[in-house]
Amino acid sequence: LIIRLERSLPTNIQVGAYRIIREAMNNVRKHAMAKKVEARLKTDKRENLRLIIKDDGKGFDLRKALTKKKYVRHFGLKG
Repeated sequence: LIIRLERSLPTNIQVGAYRIIREAMNNVRKHAMAKKVEARLKTDKRENLRLIIKDDGKGFDLRKALTKKKYVRHFGLKG
């Protein structure tokens, strides 16, 4: 986990970021069969929080996954 922030985040943002990272890591563990996972959390010039998750897992076809009926109204993690 790599964290690069200019300053501390408000507690509610910290909690939200933690939960998102935890969910992403659980998804990698359950579905990707990855041996290596990298999570980067940083702020950009406009102080937007940016989280990037990369793994060496099996991957999937995003277009195909998003066209499945069950994902049409899904608001979980995408891409």
